[in-house]
Amino acid sequence: MSTEKSIRLQSKKALSGNWVEIIAAMCALFALILGIMYITNSALIYFKIVSLDTGMPNKSSIGLFYIVNLLYIICVLLISPLLNGVVKTAANVAVNGTADMGDFLYFFKSFKKYIKTIGLNFIIFAEFLFFFSIFDISAYLTAFSKFKFDGDNIFSAGSLIFILCAAATAVIAVLLYLIFLHFPLSAYALNDKMPFSHYVFGYIGFGFKNLGKSLKMVVGFIGWILLCFFVLPAIYVLPYMSVSMVNSARWLLQLDKRSVIC
Repeated sequence: MSTEKSIRLQSKKALSGNWVEIIAAMCALFALILGIMYITNSALIYFKIVSLDTGMPNKSSIGLFYIVNLLYIICVLLISPLLNGVVKTAANVAVNGTADMGDFLYFFKSFKKYIKTIGLNFIIFAEFLFFFSIFDISAYLTAFSKFKFDGDNIFSAGSLIFILCAAATAVIAVLLYLIFLHFPLSAYALNDKMPFSHYVFGYIGFGFKNLGKSLKMVVGFIGWILLCFFVLPAIYVLPYMSVSMVNSARWLLQLDKRSVIC
């Protein structure tokens, strides 16, 4: 039996009796993000900052457009410790076989912990977005190519090239996530007592070193991920995959003498 399969079986067993807590945490996070997105889009439309026909900002309201989007980013950043709370919930399931709804709000328990978490999220996600913007093939295709997606003929040359580039961009996003986000978020959830710089700078090389192993874990979930297009299976798949990924990171971190985790 492969290591990845063993970890998945171990994670599934650990989830027994903990499904409600981790599903509730994920649903609460998604609901808050969707709520902020809804309020932001409603404001853009209500104040006629964007055109309903094109979805682009009106020239007379370009300043307001950037202000509203800046407020959106700030709001998302302020609630971002809830994401860490979801990972914390998954980590406790993986390590202890138990989860508590308090884990979701763990990083709000003290002002110092809250600020540290926001700072961490800001830096590592900025790193991720910076490199993603460089390797975003779809954006280059849209900006510099004549090829466009044709909804009426998805088998046209333009549509096929657009789909292939979108798929390549998705793969790049996963790789960048595994390098820049997966290990800092997992390590912080497993043990948040290390210095701030340890999480921000200490896992980039580690992410590159273990990219192949992390990617194997993701590939093992490809079938499950495809089922998420039907929405409902995501309620099962996302907790299962989250616990498995954190569990995998835990074992890899324990094998690395530089990483100190619980």
